[in-house]
Amino acid sequence: MDELSAYSTMADCSSILTELSPLIDENKIEVCVRIGQLPIASKTTNHHKSSTTGSHSQGRRSVGKPRKVKENPPSSSKSKGGSKQDACCWKVIEHDTVRQTEKVPLSSGRRSSYTVDHVYGPDASTKKLYYHSVKPAVEASLQGDHASVFAYGMSATGKTFTMTGTLSTPGVIPLAVQDLFQYIQRGVDGVHREYLIRLSYLEIYNEQIIDLLTEQKSTKNNIRLLASEAEGTLIQGCREQVIASPSEAFHFLKRGEERLHVSSTTLNKRSSRSHTVVRFLIESYCPSETATFTTSLNFVDLAGYDSIRSTGISAKRGKEGQFINKSLSTLGQVIHNLQGKSHSHIPYRNSKLTRLLQPSLSGSARLVLICTISPFVNKIEESHNSLNFAIRTKRLQQRTIADHHPTDNSKAGLLQSYKEELQGLKQQLLKSSAPQAIQTSNGSLHAEDVKDLAGAIREMERFILKT
Repeated sequence: MDELSAYSTMADCSSILTELSPLIDENKIEVCVRIGQLPIASKTTNHHKSSTTGSHSQGRRSVGKPRKVKENPPSSSKSKGGSKQDACCWKVIEHDTVRQTEKVPLSSGRRSSYTVDHVYGPDASTKKLYYHSVKPAVEASLQGDHASVFAYGMSATGKTFTMTGTLSTPGVIPLAVQDLFQYIQRGVDGVHREYLIRLSYLEIYNEQIIDLLTEQKSTKNNIRLLASEAEGTLIQGCREQVIASPSEAFHFLKRGEERLHVSSTTLNKRSSRSHTVVRFLIESYCPSETATFTTSLNFVDLAGYDSIRSTGISAKRGKEGQFINKSLSTLGQVIHNLQGKSHSHIPYRNSKLTRLLQPSLSGSARLVLICTISPFVNKIEESHNSLNFAIRTKRLQQRTIADHHPTDNSKAGLLQSYKEELQGLKQQLLKSSAPQAIQTSNGSLHAEDVKDLAGAIREMERFILKT
C-alpha cells in the first residue's frame, strides 16, 4: 500500500460538502467541542483503534500499513468508578451545547452545560467536523485571510486523531491539504490566479523549537523567532518546502512525523511530548488586481496537559510534562488577558508556544479551536477545565488582515522570484540560434544542456499552481 494512502483515499469528501454547506457560517472564530469515543471491546483491531480509550484517543502516529494490536480495556475503567466508566458522562444538546448528564453529580462551582459553535458527539465523524468547522477557514486562507486551527485538551482525548487521522479515517490536516489543491484547480468566479505553497513542520519540545523537515542530523536549535510589526512573529531558520501536490505534502509530513517526541503513559500508548505546528505559507497573484497576497494556514496540535499522578510517567517524562503544562498555562493566561480591558500586558514572550502563536491570537487571523474532552466520569474535572478554556477563547475578538503586496515590490515573495527566474530561463531558450546549441555570454550550451534547461523550466512551472 502506498505510504500516502492515509491522506489520499478521500474521493467521497466532495459529496459531503454539498450536504453540509448550508450550515457553514462566516464567523472569524469557530470553537467546537469533540467528545471522545467510548472503547470498543474486541480481541483485535486495526491500529487506528486505541488500546486505551477508544479510537479518538490516539497519540502521535506515523502513516503506514495497518497493523493489528490487542485491544485492552480502557485505562480509565481501572480507576475509581468501575462500570460507571462504560457510559458517556456528556450529552449533546441541539448542535452547539454539551451538557453533563444528570447521572453524574455536579461539582461545586461547575457549570452543567457549555454552549459553543458546534459540538460533536462520540459518533460524529472527523469529516463532519472538518466541513462544519474547519473548511471555511481553509478556503479563507486562499482568499487572503490568515487562519489557524488548534486542537486542545487533556492527553488521550483524541487531539491527534482529529488533526492527523489514520489510513481509514483521515484527519483535518489531510482533508485540508486535499481541499487546498482542489480549490486551486477548481478556481473561483472564473478569476485567473497563480499560487505558490510552502510547507513547514515545527515541534516545540522542552521550550526548544525543532524543524522536523530539516535533513541535518544535528539537534542544535537554529530557529529564531523575530518580532515583526506586519506579521507579529517571523520564524527564521526553518525549512520551507515548496509543494505542488497533496502527495508531496503528505510525503514531507510523514517524514516529519517520524522525528516527533512521543512516549508511553498509562493514558496513551503513544503520548505526544511536544506541541506541533504544520504551517502552509500561501502566495497568490492575480493579474487583474496587479497584486500578490501572502497568507498563512497553521494547524497546531497541542500536547495534552497531564499530571505524573494520572499518567504514571517517569521523572524524565515528568520534566517534559512540566514544560508542556507551563506553556499551556501561559496560553491560558494569554487568552484570559486578551479578553479583559484592564489587562495591558499580554505575556506572549513567557513561552515559545505563545510567541509562535502570537499572530493567530492577537486578532489578525481566523481562528478555529477544536476542544477534545473525555467521555469518562473519572476525567470529568479535566473536561470541565477544557470546556472553560473553550468558552474563554470564544470571547476573543478577531479581525482578519490580508497581507497584500504590489507586484513591483521587491518583497513580493517567492512567487514573484520564481516567475522572474522562470522568465529568464525561457528567454534563454528563445535565444537559441540552432536546435543543438544556445549562444550565451559564457559560451554555448549543447543539446544536453538545453535538455537540462527545459527540465528546469518544467520543474519551476510545476510549482506555480494556476486556477
